[in-house]
Amino acid sequence: AIRPVVRERGKAWSRLKPPEARIDSDGLQTLFWSVPYPIEPQEFALCMPYGSEELATSLEHCKGYWTSRDIGLTQGGKTLPRLSNPIFKGCDACPNPHGLYILARQHAGETPGSWVLDGMLEAFSRAKPVNWCVWIVPFANLDDVVGGAYGKDPFPHDLNRAWGDPPMRHETLVMRRDIQRWAQRCKPELVLDLHAPGASETDGVYAFTTATTTPEFDKANQAWLNLFAQALGPEFAAEPFGRTGNYPSRWPLPRLGDFVRDAVGCASLSIETPYCMIRDTMLLQKQYREIGQRIARAILTRWGRS
Repeated sequence: AIRPVVRERGKAWSRLKPPEARIDSDGLQTLFWSVPYPIEPQEFALCMPYGSEELATSLEHCKGYWTSRDIGLTQGGKTLPRLSNPIFKGCDACPNPHGLYILARQHAGETPGSWVLDGMLEAFSRAKPVNWCVWIVPFANLDDVVGGAYGKDPFPHDLNRAWGDPPMRHETLVMRRDIQRWAQRCKPELVLDLHAPGASETDGVYAFTTATTTPEFDKANQAWLNLFAQALGPEFAAEPFGRTGNYPSRWPLPRLGDFVRDAVGCASLSIETPYCMIRDTMLLQKQYREIGQRIARAILTRWGRS
C-alpha cells in the first residue's frame, strides 16, 4: 500500500506503481519501484511535500483573505506564523463569533495534513464567513518542517506530547497562549489537529478524540464526528470514523486535546488522512484538497456562513 510520489523537476507529482518485494536469505525485506531510465533528474517522496512555497502559492490564490502574524519563536529560534481570517480585526455585526482553531504538522513529515489544510484555506476564503473566527498554525513543528526531519516521537519530546503544564516544548508554550487569546475573542467551537496515520494505512480518513473526557466534552466531539463522517462520505471516510488513540508513546504527557479540554472546554479532534491511498483511490493534491473543502463546508454549514 506504500506508493511514493515522483516528479521530474518542474512537473507535477505522480504516484508510483506497487513495489516489487524481495526477502533475502537473512529475512531482510526490500521494496523496489521501477521508473523510466534514462530520464531527466527526478524527485521522490513518500507524499507530496508541502512547505513555505506551497503555502505562499495557496495564500496567493486566496487573494489576501488570510492575515499572517508571528506569534512567537520555535525551539530553534524561528518565528512561528499564524493565519487568521478578517474577523480577527473585529466585527460589530458579530461580536461573539464561532471559533475554529486549526493546527497542522505537529509531526513535520505528515504532509497530507497540510494538503487537507490547503483545501480548507481555499474553501474558507471563497465563503468569507463573517460569524467565524478562524485561526490557523500551518506549521506547528516548523523547525522539523524546514530541517526535513519527520518529527514523530523525536528526542527529547514529541510536540503533541508536550502540552502539559509546564509545556515541554517552546512551540507548545507559544501555541497554548495563542489558543487562549483566540478563546477570549470568540465562542470556542472546535480545535482541529491535522495529521497522517501509519504509512501503509488505507482505510480512509478518521478522527482521534482524547481518551479521557467529560460527558459534555464527549457530546461536543461526537457531534463533529458525525458531521465530518457524513460530509466525507463513503468515498473518503474510514469505518469506524471516530477513534481513541490508545497506542504506546514514550511519554505519558498531555496532548493538544487534553489542553483544549482543560483550558478551553470546546471540542477537539485530530484528523488522520492517509499518505498514499484510500482503499483503491490514489491520493494526490486534488483528492486532499477535496477532503479539506468538504470538512470546511461542513463546519460552515453547521452554524451558517453569515
